[in-house]
Amino acid sequence: MHPPPAAGDPADLLHDLNEAQRAVVTAGSGPVLVVAGAGSGKTTTLVRRVAWLIRSGVPPASILLLTFTRASAANMLARARALVPEAAEVTGGTFHSVANGVIRQLHEVFGLPSAFTILDPDDVEQAVRACMAEVPYPDTGRSPKARTVANVLSLKANTRCALEDAVLRRSPDYVDAADWFGAVGARYAEWKLDRGLLDYDDLLVYFAFGLNNPEVGAHLRARWQHVLVDEHQDSNALQLDIVYGLGGPRDTCPSPNVMVVGDPAQAIYGFRGSAPATMMHVAQQWPAAKVLSLEVNYRSTQPILDLVNAVDLAMSPRFDRTLRAGTIGGEAERPILVACSDERVQSAEVCRRVLAAREDGVELADQAVLVRSMWAARRLEAELLAQRIPYRVVGGLRIDEAAHVKDALSLARVVDNPLNEPAWARLFGLLPNAGPAAVKKLLAHLRTPAVEGTSAVARLDGAPFPRKVDPAPLLAALRVFSGTGPVSARLRAAITAFEPVFVARYEAEWRDRRRDLDTVAGLADEHDSLTAFLAAITIDYGLDAREKGGPADKPEERPLTLSTVHSAKGLEWHTVHIPSFVAGHFPSPYSVSTDEIAEELRVFYVATSRARRSLVLYRPVVGDNGYLRGESPYEQLISAFVDAQEPPPPPKPAPAAGLTGVRIDMRAALLGKGS
Repeated sequence: MHPPPAAGDPADLLHDLNEAQRAVVTAGSGPVLVVAGAGSGKTTTLVRRVAWLIRSGVPPASILLLTFTRASAANMLARARALVPEAAEVTGGTFHSVANGVIRQLHEVFGLPSAFTILDPDDVEQAVRACMAEVPYPDTGRSPKARTVANVLSLKANTRCALEDAVLRRSPDYVDAADWFGAVGARYAEWKLDRGLLDYDDLLVYFAFGLNNPEVGAHLRARWQHVLVDEHQDSNALQLDIVYGLGGPRDTCPSPNVMVVGDPAQAIYGFRGSAPATMMHVAQQWPAAKVLSLEVNYRSTQPILDLVNAVDLAMSPRFDRTLRAGTIGGEAERPILVACSDERVQSAEVCRRVLAAREDGVELADQAVLVRSMWAARRLEAELLAQRIPYRVVGGLRIDEAAHVKDALSLARVVDNPLNEPAWARLFGLLPNAGPAAVKKLLAHLRTPAVEGTSAVARLDGAPFPRKVDPAPLLAALRVFSGTGPVSARLRAAITAFEPVFVARYEAEWRDRRRDLDTVAGLADEHDSLTAFLAAITIDYGLDAREKGGPADKPEERPLTLSTVHSAKGLEWHTVHIPSFVAGHFPSPYSVSTDEIAEELRVFYVATSRARRSLVLYRPVVGDNGYLRGESPYEQLISAFVDAQEPPPPPKPAPAAGLTGVRIDMRAALLGKGS
């Protein structure tokens, strides 16, 4: 056996990799499609690829790494820096965060103010509602809710589908009103342009427009000459356009240095517009692309992989591959299918097996219960509490979905961008005794020419606050925030100044909610400006997953995980329990079409491939209401592999050199008309 090469030699990045991983790391120039099976060391391989490129002479600043979570990007870049310190110059992040950096760097090109604001989902809903009021509904019936309209417009943007198709998928009862949805969408786009606002989808839309512009696209492609895309199976059509834009026009750039990595069997975000076909589409876009496959699994035992392979084999479309176990040793248990008389018995049996595994040395923290939908876990939660088994529920709110957090961030948003009308409306509505009519008058005051171009505090001079409405806490908070000093200190001071309003709003809950806001203020320490902090809050951060459950027998014991399959993606445990393995849960009762059923199969693939050594599925025969549950259509395909048993969570962009005078008329692009 040869000793590993010396550090600094590119070969030292390969000595502990298998042959397929080495082929990915050392792949030459041109497009590469990597089909990475579950547990195949994809992250390690991508990290080594980044390091290999740098060791081979590629300037690190010319490498772009796109991922689907902020945490994933941070983890991979940190690991790359540990191998090659120069990797600190690599640009990495989510599609949205990278797009945000590009647009802020080139804000003049897009006709945006430097401190443009990104609307959060509630602000979008409010803005769409205001636009709906300006576009008469064509029918005498009831118009759809603003959230429905916003979801339709978002789906259209992300999937690049026709508006009629988006309406049909999100709100089929209103398919005859597609033209009205289009009119509202046009008014909403104009509303944002007038105020220097973008929503979450606009980040990708603007990025794609920039890449399709000859000058801007060439500028960005010259900056990033090697592009790596992780989890590409989760890309939607708009993100696919961005990937292709980064590669360049096919007629002039037939062989770009783009590597996309993913597993089509784990494409489980169809409701967001992703599909396994995005993997196949890359080969169509670039026919010369190399197709490499990672099939050695370092997570699971072979009996579990036999089940995973059986699920994969039933899929279409798919790449021809078979997962095989790597260096996993020890006893290999076959997956178990446990028949239960009803859901009550099932809950008791899950708890019994969880505790039995703990007695055998598998800690609670190394076990998970995965459900297709959280409603299926409610009875199990009651049993966990009754048996005093500590557990945590994975899948928390985004940080800007918590009402009190949104309230505090609205203070920051109007200081950062005084044109942010949704944030103003939220603040005015929080003031005691400020009804809708008062809020409307105050917003009208902000639109008057006299306050244009003034600060947040100055815009309130002469504002028509009703006699019963006290604006003092709002004015005090804005004055504090408009001062100097670290963003975190100003945010805490502003929250304190606004506290009378918070207390009136949340009463006894305020003490607990204040803790959340202190955590949010602490996040501001990670950013050098208010604008950067607000962008990160909207794009990247999420509240910690909430934890609850009975007390542990050992005070220091970490809890069992109770999670949806979607929230478990990318994670793994020694033992995985999958309850309610019956039609009506697996697959979901809402899955009707062929594509929907196919996605349910991929959800099941993700669930089964989370287990390292032990996998238990539970099948209750009778539901809570006494009805007979249907047999899961997946039971036949896995029957050869299971035993049936009866129970007893980036570097700064370079200056935009070479684009002086370049302008993209986004008003014309989005609205079809000039300024």
